[in-house]
Amino acid sequence: MPINVRMPAFVSDMGAATIVKWMFNEGDDIKAGDVLAQVSSGSDTGEIKAAAGGTLERIVVPEGANGLKVRDLVAVL
Repeated sequence: MPINVRMPAFVSDMGAATIVKWMFNEGDDIKAGDVLAQVSSGSDTGEIKAAAGGTLERIVVPEGANGLKVRDLVAVL
């Protein structure tokens, strides 16, 4: 069953965010808690972590993509 990975709110007043770096590639095995990507929003930085284990099936948002909002779909496990 696919698991949607969505942009988290890592600060309370988060504006548009950017995917800085994906830490895994499509097809890689992921464990719960793994850092999937580094993100930035203005001067704040944060991480997208896997809520569950599985295989990174698809990266929806590439590195460098900006304008992401909280809850936007970024990947599928």
